[in-house]
Amino acid sequence: MKLFKLSILAAALVGTLVACNKNDAFLGDSLPNDLTANATGSGTSTGQGIMVDFQVDANYVINEEMTYHFDAQKAKDEYMNVQVSSVPTAERRQGTCDKPTTTPSAPAANPIGIGDATSNKCVFFNGSTSSTVVKSYEKFVDVVTGSGSNRCVWRFTWKYDVVIKPVEKLTAWSSEITVPGVDPVVPINATIAGLSALSSKQHPLKYSFGLLADDGISSRITDLKVIVDGNEIAAPANSIISGTDFVYTTNAGSSGSTGLLAGTDGQLASWILSSASGDTFSGNDGASNIVCAKMDQVITTLGEGTHTITVTAVVKGNSAVADASIKVTKNVTISGACNN
Repeated sequence: MKLFKLSILAAALVGTLVACNKNDAFLGDSLPNDLTANATGSGTSTGQGIMVDFQVDANYVINEEMTYHFDAQKAKDEYMNVQVSSVPTAERRQGTCDKPTTTPSAPAANPIGIGDATSNKCVFFNGSTSSTVVKSYEKFVDVVTGSGSNRCVWRFTWKYDVVIKPVEKLTAWSSEITVPGVDPVVPINATIAGLSALSSKQHPLKYSFGLLADDGISSRITDLKVIVDGNEIAAPANSIISGTDFVYTTNAGSSGSTGLLAGTDGQLASWILSSASGDTFSGNDGASNIVCAKMDQVITTLGEGTHTITVTAVVKGNSAVADASIKVTKNVTISGACNN
């Protein structure tokens, strides 16, 4: 019997960032010190974060008779986001003003991702007669009034549960007869994004997703490699895509004034570019400005044992940032039981 077990090493933090616009409510955190200074005209700061969303479809359970494969995309339909707290907690984060008389609307729940589904594949394999809470998280809205020394921030926080509905055994799992001596095919995919942040007198906070080279067509990602158990198995190409929303998390390196990136982890790219995040530049709010790069899919097969799969690359710098080397690793274990 064999099992592929995927262990995701990159962790995500959840939070957001707000600007000091008067009487506005934003999802987010308070301003970092350097942003507050730049908002009053003391200088310019830049920062960059890199994300590699690295997916390895190694969701197999194999015995002598049958090979089972988990469809994470299909499993997403069996999840629910449940808002636990209808009344948010309120906390004054900055200033001395009274609590606002109007409570802001609750923020939208985070979308269910492929990683969420994969991490709970054994619930679907074994089945469950009752709803299963698999994760809890918080979302918040900061209500900001005033500016400078008169700036005041109240944070309203809601709790959400991620719940799997009752499911029958082998929901979202397909099966076929095991072929002795033949290892299953394992596709490897990656999405790469670069988030840049600028703080200046003109724009206290400006976010952008930029991986285009100076020619405006090609990608700034070079030397892309896929390594399995220390051996390079592919040097795939990558292509720029725009207009497709995704959840962003800095998990592959950052540089410059990284405080400007605070609170963007775990947020939708469209939200980061909008004024809800505190972005004070409206010129790139459209969907066409959501830019990332897709690695060409790499196919491999893996035998019994523990394997290390790594994606490395270099993101070429531009006028604001230097070259950045990136490296993200996942462990895959082949064993004889369904283990998340």
